[in-house]
Amino acid sequence: MSPCAELNCTTRPFVLATTDIAGNGALAAFLASALLTTLAIIWGYLSDSLPEWYLNETDKHIVSSFQSWLASQRINRYALSLWSKLQHCTLKAFGKKPGPKRKMSREERQEAVTRFILVLSDQQLATGLAILIAGVVNQCTLSVYEFQIVFALAWFSSTTHLATLDCLRHYFLTHHVVRNCRVFGMLFLLLLLSYTLVMSMASIDETIPLACTFEYFGDQGVEDGSGLSVWLIVQAAVTLAYLLWNYVVRIWASYKRADGRPTVLERVIFERKARGLRKKYRPSTEVRERILSEAVLELRSRKRREELERIEASRGLWRRFLIVHRASRLYSESFLAHGPLLMFMIAYGFTQLYSSRWHPNIDVRVESSFSFGQITSLFLLVLPILAAAEIYYEVKDGVPHERPIELHTLQPIDLPQDPSSSCSSAISPPGKTTQTTTAPLDTIALSYTNRLPQLRTFFHAELKLLSTNPLSPHTLPLPLSPSPSHHTTSTITHHKSLLLSRLDTLQAIERRLTPTIRFSLLEFALCSVACIALGIVLNVQSSSAGYTVASILLLAMHAVYSAVGSWAGSRDARGWGRWKEGDYRRLVAEGMGRGGKGKS
Repeated sequence: MSPCAELNCTTRPFVLATTDIAGNGALAAFLASALLTTLAIIWGYLSDSLPEWYLNETDKHIVSSFQSWLASQRINRYALSLWSKLQHCTLKAFGKKPGPKRKMSREERQEAVTRFILVLSDQQLATGLAILIAGVVNQCTLSVYEFQIVFALAWFSSTTHLATLDCLRHYFLTHHVVRNCRVFGMLFLLLLLSYTLVMSMASIDETIPLACTFEYFGDQGVEDGSGLSVWLIVQAAVTLAYLLWNYVVRIWASYKRADGRPTVLERVIFERKARGLRKKYRPSTEVRERILSEAVLELRSRKRREELERIEASRGLWRRFLIVHRASRLYSESFLAHGPLLMFMIAYGFTQLYSSRWHPNIDVRVESSFSFGQITSLFLLVLPILAAAEIYYEVKDGVPHERPIELHTLQPIDLPQDPSSSCSSAISPPGKTTQTTTAPLDTIALSYTNRLPQLRTFFHAELKLLSTNPLSPHTLPLPLSPSPSHHTTSTITHHKSLLLSRLDTLQAIERRLTPTIRFSLLEFALCSVACIALGIVLNVQSSSAGYTVASILLLAMHAVYSAVGSWAGSRDARGWGRWKEGDYRRLVAEGMGRGGKGKS
């Protein structure tokens, strides 16, 4: 029984909804802030203003294609001209002379977008908590119908806040206290949102106060004591499961390290593979972490290289299957893949709000006057706009930032020569002859230095071996390798030339595979349509089994799709078949050479 002093649970002929919840001003404020947040995320993605490690090949190709298309449109030139005139008039009105135009660097755009999205994220979290707490505190007077509106508005705030987390991962990884406080607020919001969902769907009678639901929990209403339809209960359970899944994914991503660090699956498989070797060589904990990191980077570069070579050597249907599999894998790892989950949340929230506010099942009367709460909510929309202008000019007029230090730089280490290493045939595969260039030595050396980041993505282990033992017959056993009597500089340059030639070949294969982006976009479209349909179907308040079965089928399709993607990812992570003891011994030597010590 609820603790309310006076609780009238008789059915009302109509609901007189409070304007602070169901008024047009309150609804417009919530929808506008959610729309502004969503547009900021989309703009940050398409303008290439997000941290670079967020994006993979699929994202970069989509962003570059969009920017090329936008630059060719006439309306874009008109918009830029109008913005320039508006900026000039604004500065002139404040008595300032317009200075020389300076294009913002990528680091400046990234900082501006991150700070702006952080402001919007805080706003969405605060407004979601505020309306939920206000609804729970006043559940003795608020009707079930009004609580459904509260749930829909809080769902919008929760959805847009979850979407901002995908853009703030880098910020959270460097601000642990802020991240932990935000996660605590998210869990509290999730608890209130789940409570609101269950309570608003526990009784069909929308005219009685929400607190009456405790007395008639699970009944059709005050006058009808029969239980709720099992299909409605299943629909609520599916919605709650999807909500929990979104929160788990976002919170996990906030703690997940990036910049090429090993995943949980890669760590587990490597630990099982190297269990016996770890007991034999007994490296320290610090050295073990270095070994794991380097082993994963070597594995990823080798698998990326071999995947392209396998596609190039295949023909017919098998080649098409490999291309589609590569496109699907790249899409699942892209920033774009977060879109369908966001679309489900938006579709569900908008359908819930639309059906409750404009197509209710009962007689609802809402005052047309603007109350204090509505006017305040509308004026608070100005704050993000002012914050955006302040951040833009502060970043633009500030000192340009230095480029971040690149991770995983190679350091020459004295390693023992070991013929049992598995990376011996990367530069010149068996059965193939690599054409070398006759460019001057200094030109090859300069090109090699400038293209080191690209070379590491295909030849991570080979570059380390080349920097440590360039003349070893076991380091790079090439058919065209010069004899040890040759000059050291020419030998190293020869190996570098072979690496550059192989890199050009692999990059040419990748360029020929750019049509795989179409498969990624098709997969994105299909997932988005399925998620939008699921969000709409779950809001159909019907006792029939059809809509519930449809929602379960859509959810099952999504589960199967995710399981297949996880299985494919696990196959990619299990590429340790050719990993030998010599590789572990070499990585132990690397770790020891960087200051690590083994256990006594």
